[in-house]
Amino acid sequence: GEACRLDPQSVEYRHELTQLFVQTRRWDKALESAKILVRLEPRSDEFRQLLEQIGKQSERPKSVGPALN
Repeated sequence: GEACRLDPQSVEYRHELTQLFVQTRRWDKALESAKILVRLEPRSDEFRQLLEQIGKQSERPKSVGPALN
């Protein structure tokens, strides 16, 4: 996050931050970050696909815990 505040136009930092949010399953933050990434690099198929994947993931119902037996 700090790197993106220092250099908000850095595609590299934004991509790393987006990946961190995905890895930690912070889908709301990942989606927001991926949207910024696509705005920074609108021609990037990779970033548009990442945004689409995160969007689908963020729409899934959240698990409420282990299934009861």
